Amino acid sequence: MYSILSLVDNPVDSEIQKIFNTILPITNNNPPIIWQYPHFTWHSAGGFDSTLIESELSTLANRINSFSMRVTGIGVFTGTTRILFLPILKTTDLVNLQNMIYSSTQKISIDPSEFYTSEKWIPHITLLSSSDDQQYISPAIQELSKLNIDFEIQINNISFGQYTGNEAKIFQKHNLQ
Repeated sequence: MYSILSLVDNPVDSEIQKIFNTILPITNNNPPIIWQYPHFTWHSAGGFDSTLIESELSTLANRINSFSMRVTGIGVFTGTTRILFLPILKTTDLVNLQNMIYSSTQKISIDPSEFYTSEKWIPHITLLSSSDDQQYISPAIQELSKLNIDFEIQINNISFGQYTGNEAKIFQKHNLQ
């Protein structure tokens, strides 16, 4: 899947890094690939028009100011492959911004994911998601539930990347105003 996303700065002393450090021993010190680029996703699709994506993201970056968001608690998407995540507080401003980004990039997306329509979008930072990670989700929940997860993160970019489950890549990163 290809995604329009925002990378989350993750310095060594960040709250997200502390959460990663809590989970890492559970994964036998084998960090999931998704941790290479901590992020949250605005829109995801099977593909995007490669001739238009860079200019569209550049235009969006020039219209959006840097902002902060609140991360609070833990969550799990259920199904065949469960996903452990950090929920992001879904404010009116964040929903309006997601609607703008989704509307702007929807027209150049190919096979868009239904989970990124405004009605279904749940902003989050994924912690564990691959089929290889399934055995770690329950013990990770047990350890994370001991923590008070409630902090703000600064968002300063809009980016374009791909995650296959085996590989993560960032192709573009545009800084916000």
